[in-house]
Amino acid sequence: MKTRKRILKIIGYCLFSLVLLVGLGLFLLSRPAVQQRLTSSIEKFLEKKIGSEVAIERVFVQFPKSLLLEGVYVEDEQGDTLVFLGKLTANVGFWDLLKNKITVKSLAIENTSIRVLRRGGRSNFDFILEAFTQPTGAPKPPAATAAAWMIDIAPAVFRLENIAITLNDNDLRQFIAARIGNFEVKTDSADLPANRFVFKNVALGDSRISFRQLAPPKDTAAGDAAVAAFFLALRNAEISNSTIFYETTALQLDAQLADATLENATFSTATDGALALTAEAFQLEKTGNRLAYKTLPAPPPTPRNFNPGDFDLTNVAAEFRNFSFFQASDLSESF
Repeated sequence: MKTRKRILKIIGYCLFSLVLLVGLGLFLLSRPAVQQRLTSSIEKFLEKKIGSEVAIERVFVQFPKSLLLEGVYVEDEQGDTLVFLGKLTANVGFWDLLKNKITVKSLAIENTSIRVLRRGGRSNFDFILEAFTQPTGAPKPPAATAAAWMIDIAPAVFRLENIAITLNDNDLRQFIAARIGNFEVKTDSADLPANRFVFKNVALGDSRISFRQLAPPKDTAAGDAAVAAFFLALRNAEISNSTIFYETTALQLDAQLADATLENATFSTATDGALALTAEAFQLEKTGNRLAYKTLPAPPPTPRNFNPGDFDLTNVAAEFRNFSFFQASDLSESF
């Protein structure tokens, strides 16, 4: 009996000590001096690892779910700005990392700029990937196959405010320029490997987004994985004071939306280039809206006749029910 009590007492002391150490560690982690030391250590590690300038103003971790980053600056190999992150706040599941799973419940990014360039088969961020993937020192014996990481972003809330994104891919002739004033989305389901997403609510305001694909997509090379088709369903979407410009070698779409809503809409692309948009309701609520669409190369003019391959509507205030648009890979379209 005495031996059993002694064993239970030892176990109790061990558990108490473990809880005390964890609690002390979390308490110290929340202290400004410790956070500053953590920030400085991360900054020095990254600079040494990638061989480029890195500056971090603040890192704050509140276990087990909160993460805050402020004032993160990363240069590319030419000394130009690659990323400047003003502020990032996230609600993540740190315990899930032990199970090779990244769980995000909310993510907010503010006052951020990202600049991505690609030419000659190399991007301006490749040096970062290489720093963390290329082996260093003596080769290590092959390890057992690790479990694949999973990413869970549904249900979750994502917010963007004052974001600038530039992507210039000179190899694929693909150019993206986005200035996002404010954006919020609530995810219902998300299958990242299959590129299938369902969003409950989407709100976009004070934004300018341009996508241009100035050369036909290259054929998939032997051994390369084919690009998966994309599917997006929107339960409700609101767009205000925003411009969306989309251009490929086959079509051009210019939407200037002062105030627009979409209900139960789906957007999808196919591996052969086909594009489809359907909506239970598409409403333009103010006369400041403009919709312009044309197939490329420009179709011949059709005076006094409606040409579905070339139209430009300005000062539109209308509501479309059971709206659908289809752009086939052979450039035929239907409404």
